[in-house]
Amino acid sequence: MKKELSFALNYALNKGFQIHPDAFKILDDITDAKQLEKIIKEIIQEKTKRKQFQINQDDLETYLGIKDDPNF
Repeated sequence: MKKELSFALNYALNKGFQIHPDAFKILDDITDAKQLEKIIKEIIQEKTKRKQFQINQDDLETYLGIKDDPNF
């Protein structure tokens, strides 16, 4: 596991979140450590406000703007 991905996973788990396996695959494709950290922190901040504690594929697709992209 990449160091950047390990940080993101640990951060989410320490905040009480679960990461769906499909979301994990998307995170694994992100190579920029700063971007990965920012994505996780912002999604966690939003999901915490809604009292939802799972990061799923839809969350990442929406955040990254790839939800309606036919290439995915």
